[in-house]
Amino acid sequence: MKWLPVQLDWRVGVKLGSWSTTFLTGKRTRKVPTVVAYDKKQKRVIGVGEAANQMWGKTPPDISVIRPLKRGGVVEPEKMLAFLENNLSHLYLDSSVKSLFQLDSTAYVSYSPHISVVEQRFLSKLFQRIAFNKVFLLDKLLLALIGMGIDVFLPKGFLLLYLGSQTSYITLFSLGGKVFEYYLPIGGEDITDAFVSYLRRRHSLRVSWQSMEELKTRLGEEKVFLVYGYDLERRKMRSVRLTQEEIKEVSFSVLGEVITKLRFSFNQLPPEFVGDVNKNGLFLAGGGTLSLGLASFLTDEFKVVVNTFAHPDDLVGQGLKEVLARPAKYENFFLRF
Repeated sequence: MKWLPVQLDWRVGVKLGSWSTTFLTGKRTRKVPTVVAYDKKQKRVIGVGEAANQMWGKTPPDISVIRPLKRGGVVEPEKMLAFLENNLSHLYLDSSVKSLFQLDSTAYVSYSPHISVVEQRFLSKLFQRIAFNKVFLLDKLLLALIGMGIDVFLPKGFLLLYLGSQTSYITLFSLGGKVFEYYLPIGGEDITDAFVSYLRRRHSLRVSWQSMEELKTRLGEEKVFLVYGYDLERRKMRSVRLTQEEIKEVSFSVLGEVITKLRFSFNQLPPEFVGDVNKNGLFLAGGGTLSLGLASFLTDEFKVVVNTFAHPDDLVGQGLKEVLARPAKYENFFLRF
């Protein structure tokens, strides 16, 4: 009996992030830490995603835990390839099965707009190596707006402040394009670093980076935060209590440059967009916007409505879902190499 080829259309959305990556296929969504564990002696990857993330800071010298993405760019190509292959292996068919089914596989991948064309091309080639026939790159800032439910095709101005884990952007959109954009290499991880330094300087307490990252997830839920660490003066374990005011002080010491650039952006608004921004307000996206008191501070500082969302770090993924559902509608925004 002769097998007849069956044409299949398989679409995958991948929201890349230096902290976590989200994979979307149909109704399925999978979010995993962008982390790889590598055995330097055996020269092989021994864990990816959550398994590797649990090893962070707890490995012997011959095992390194690596984050293959840094500020939007791939810094460890082979480790990144292993990470993607591992997470996509249960979703795509191997080459022998593809020859039978004539699988038409397409990847829709978010990218950070500040990376170079060379880096964009490399990112595309990376997915092609995994066996995707077509790879379309999409600006993650535009995806965030789409994820908010905004009609990006309108001739209206939408001012976006995106605070990611390692990068920040202030962008004015209209008709799906950018009127202006400012990039800053500052993000939520810099706030975590600031907490670690603050506790060591003010309280002589050495704490793990991971515990400070976990503390940020509880912002807004508690008035006092209990932090455990090692007292460098007393040489014993102890805890300290951080108040919301201390957390605001530390957070805004890092975000000062972002706020200064945002003030500059308001001053640079073209006259035609002043009314739009005054009416539509400022839109916040990215996990870094969860910083305690940020929205209320921006409202008071700039006298403008600040649009917040329950899960600002998932807005890019929500935008990808919309693109996966209606790719033809957004094809003019696709970047292909």
